Amino acid sequence: MRSKAKDWNVDKLGIIGFSAGGDLVLHSSTKFDAGKADADDVIERESSRPDFQIVVYPAIPKNLTFAKNNPPAFWACGNQDRQNISEGLATLYLDMKRAGINTELHIYASVGHGFGLREKATSASPVGPHASRNG
Repeated sequence: MRSKAKDWNVDKLGIIGFSAGGDLVLHSSTKFDAGKADADDVIERESSRPDFQIVVYPAIPKNLTFAKNNPPAFWACGNQDRQNISEGLATLYLDMKRAGINTELHIYASVGHGFGLREKATSASPVGPHASRNG
């Protein structure tokens, strides 16, 4: 996509992931390369760094290292997530802040993993009272 971005009038390319996909976004946003300018393949010439990241109730990877050149982030999770994701993201948020990365974190009360996707809360993964009009 980045090799065609100018043709498509796209200024920024970001990456979004939910749950296990959030783990992939966090890795992709910390482990990227600048591309290889002399590569024969036009795609290999492009940077793999996303311009921004959106992560929602991710699996929290271990041993992430943040640097000033990591993309800005929007992160969201519920405080009742069964995997204690809110505490993990809060810790990562502080790590990113110390690294000088523009990051926004939203921890929503009374919701758990998968909020906004399920019609009805489950005991293993509460999604809160506002997720369903059926109670």
